[in-house]
Amino acid sequence: MTALATMPGGDGAPPRRWRVSILVTLSAGIAALVAVAVITVMTINWTATARSTISLLTDKSDLILALAEARLRDHLDPVHDQLAYLTRRFEQGDVDIDDPTLWAWLAGSLAATPQVVGLAYLNVQGLALGVGHFDGRLVPLEPQPAQQSQLNGALTEAESATGPFWGELIYIEERGVPGLTVRAPIRREGDFQGMLIATVTIDEVSRFISTLEDQDAGHTPFILYGRNRVLAHPKLVDGFPTLTDGALLPGLSEVGDPILPSIATGEPVEQLDRDGISAVIVTTEDDEQIVLTRTIDGYSGEAMTLGVRMPVEAVNSELERLAHAAVAGVMVLVLSVVVSVVMGLKIARPVRRLAERAAKVVGTEHLGSLPDLPGSRFVELDDQARSFNRMLAGLRWLQAYVPRTLVRQLIAHGSETTLVSVERELTVLFTDIAGFTHQSEALPACNVAEFLNDHFALLGSCIEAEGGTIDKFIGDAIMAFWGAPDEQSDHARRAVSAGLAMAATVRKDNRDRVAAGQPPIRLRIGIHTGSVVVGNIGAPGRMNYTIVGDAVNTGNRIEEMGRELIRPAPDVIILISAATAARLDGTVPLEPMGAHPVRGRNDTVEVFRVIDRDGESTAAEDDAAAAAAGV
Repeated sequence: MTALATMPGGDGAPPRRWRVSILVTLSAGIAALVAVAVITVMTINWTATARSTISLLTDKSDLILALAEARLRDHLDPVHDQLAYLTRRFEQGDVDIDDPTLWAWLAGSLAATPQVVGLAYLNVQGLALGVGHFDGRLVPLEPQPAQQSQLNGALTEAESATGPFWGELIYIEERGVPGLTVRAPIRREGDFQGMLIATVTIDEVSRFISTLEDQDAGHTPFILYGRNRVLAHPKLVDGFPTLTDGALLPGLSEVGDPILPSIATGEPVEQLDRDGISAVIVTTEDDEQIVLTRTIDGYSGEAMTLGVRMPVEAVNSELERLAHAAVAGVMVLVLSVVVSVVMGLKIARPVRRLAERAAKVVGTEHLGSLPDLPGSRFVELDDQARSFNRMLAGLRWLQAYVPRTLVRQLIAHGSETTLVSVERELTVLFTDIAGFTHQSEALPACNVAEFLNDHFALLGSCIEAEGGTIDKFIGDAIMAFWGAPDEQSDHARRAVSAGLAMAATVRKDNRDRVAAGQPPIRLRIGIHTGSVVVGNIGAPGRMNYTIVGDAVNTGNRIEEMGRELIRPAPDVIILISAATAARLDGTVPLEPMGAHPVRGRNDTVEVFRVIDRDGESTAAEDDAAAAAAGV
């Protein structure tokens, strides 16, 4: 099981697909577009009919219908919402239905909805208390004897309702216009007390409809009430003439619009039906028009139909302009084929250069050796080169913070790579400088940082030379491991070889330090082999590729044993566990140090010292040189 998993596909890369150059794509693609455009334009010019031309302006018709519906709802919905609010005030006891000032309270409520001409309260006996505003003044409303039976029926209907509802169309005698009623039952503690009823004018709707009329384009909007009566039309802006209590709205033939009476017999246009809109073509002796309608429910017992009509001839000019534009488009497209060949050559060259450089990023271990991409006169290609160079700089920094082997695999496999936390046996190594805390107390912070950078550079090169992964720097200590992300069957041998290389490097550095009059350093190294969890560990916004487990703690404790087990301490002490020693197959000389307890654990660990023969042969000479230098 590996900590770095890739998707199927051999080496982790996606399978190679059929490819084509940018130059061929641009030339062939634009040529194909030219052919398609010419054929399309010719087909349109040959097959265009009245129905296809009408579709050019259906979007505008949709907008007119949407505006008409929005205005109608803006006119009626606030009344419904206000009645719901007033009902809650009654039911919550905020308003006393027996209060003699109820008339004034109802009068004040009219101010919020000027389209309401009358607001009344009816109790279960049918008695009414209401107020209306006509000709700029408020007047009390009282039921007429002829209306009493109608009110009783309304009370019965309200008693079975659960909230405000729209009633039938009525005639407002004082205004001479029709209106709609909204009723709302009132209950207290579940008992039916009566109802509120509001009367809404609809004469303002025709005035708004007239603002949507486009006489130049021939668009005429309207609203029907049911199938045979007209609720709003530009011709009804000045009112509803000849209306009575028995004829509340004009019929289709009474408005003066010659198209409305023939809507029901119009020829359906199914290809224009969409989003609840129906389309028919109406033909008269003098004209041929298309009518688009949409039905809305919920405002009375009768459905309302929003519509807009327009002449077919109104779009002929649009078709002519389209034909001229198509001819000009063909010429531009033909010219663009020639230009595309030239531009393709200009574009393909930097793109190909980018691809080559990106391939080198995948195959290069040291990204610092790769040069930056040159810029381009094309803004996008220049931005591409700049972005690539910034990415390359970021990857160079990434190699400084993340294990180089891990960076190489991430770049090679890209988004197909998954760093899965898995359990695996590997070898961990810890280093620590003996007495460094005491030595650094007398040094300036900048000198301490400079020393540690040089020290870590020396030891880090030894680790990387053996294929190790530097996990982290902890103060003056290093934690490294072998066996991940690349699997290494000889991870124990590599770790010990790295320790011996560190020992040789530190001895050489100590000789230089003594020659410069500086004290030598003493390095402890602890190595242990065991099972750990390796992979991405951390928070979602900040992950570390690291290892955790008891084997890590044991390796750290073995390094600490060098303080007590070997005195006096040589330049470098390398202690390894029995688990590590067992995987060396006798290739490295070892000195048994016995079993020792490990801090934080109940059992003991058998420890061996790695015998560094080169180090022992020069240790005496180094000590003598140090004494002679007075260090």
